[in-house]
Amino acid sequence: MKRKRCRKWFNNSGKAKRAKNGKQVLRSGMKGVLLTCDNGLVNRCLAEALQLFKEYTAVDCDSSATVSNYVNLESAVLYDAIDQCVNSLTVEKDALYAVETGVKNCPFVSCPVDADPVKLVNKIMEDVRNGVRASNRLIQRLLPVEITCHADVDSISDFAGKLIRLHFSTDAAITAEESSYAIVYRARNNNCLSKEAIYDRINEQIRLNNNKFKVVLENPKHCILVNTLKDVCCLSVVQNYYDYKKFNWNQIQLSNRLKEEEKKTE
Repeated sequence: MKRKRCRKWFNNSGKAKRAKNGKQVLRSGMKGVLLTCDNGLVNRCLAEALQLFKEYTAVDCDSSATVSNYVNLESAVLYDAIDQCVNSLTVEKDALYAVETGVKNCPFVSCPVDADPVKLVNKIMEDVRNGVRASNRLIQRLLPVEITCHADVDSISDFAGKLIRLHFSTDAAITAEESSYAIVYRARNNNCLSKEAIYDRINEQIRLNNNKFKVVLENPKHCILVNTLKDVCCLSVVQNYYDYKKFNWNQIQLSNRLKEEEKKTE
C-alpha cells in the first residue's frame, strides 16, 4: 500500500534545502564559484572569498544615485517604505552567500542571477597575473560555475548543450585555433558516473552545434569544466584555463616569481 505523506512534508517540499549549520545546500539551478582550500580552513576561505567577490562585484555609485535609492517618506505610506527598505537590504545580503557542498575542502559561493561568474574569475585571475592582487592566504583555486544540474548523464548532456550553443560558434569557416576545445572532468564523492559516457555525450553536443570543433589537449581555446560533487554537477565553458594555471591562484603567483627570477639572471 502506498505510504501517505504528512502535511508537513508537503509544506516543506518547496523550501530551499539547508544544512544543519544553516547554510543552503548546493542544488540544481545555481551559479557561482567553486573554491578549493587546505584542510580545516573552509570557513576562513569562505570569508576571504566573500570579501574578494564583494570587492569585484561592487557597483560604483555617486552621491546622487545613492540619495535616489532612499524612499520619500512624505509621499509614501510608512509601512510600504519599511517593506521596500527591508527588501533592498535582503537582496544586498543574499547577493553573495556560502553554500554547503557536502564535499571536504570544496566550498561554494553562490552569485546573483544577473552576475557572470566566468567574467568575475577571469578578472581576478588577470589581476593576479598582472601583479595587481596581493598574495592570498587561503584560496587555492577558483572555478566558475555557470549552472548546476543533477549529476546524471542526461542532465549533464542537456545543460552542457545549452552552454555549448551559447559559447561555441556555428561558423563553418572558424579557424583551427578558435575551434579547439577540451573537456575537463573531475568527480568528488561520486562513483556512479562514467567519465567516458559524459565525454561522449558532450562531444556529441559539440558536433551537433558545429562539427568543425576538434579536441586539443594542449592549451585549447575553450575548456568545458565538469565538476561533480555528490549528486550535483557544476558546469561552465571558459577560456584561458591553462594560461591561468587551471585557475590556481598560487600557481599563477609562482609563475610570476619564476619569471622575475629569470629576468634577474639575464
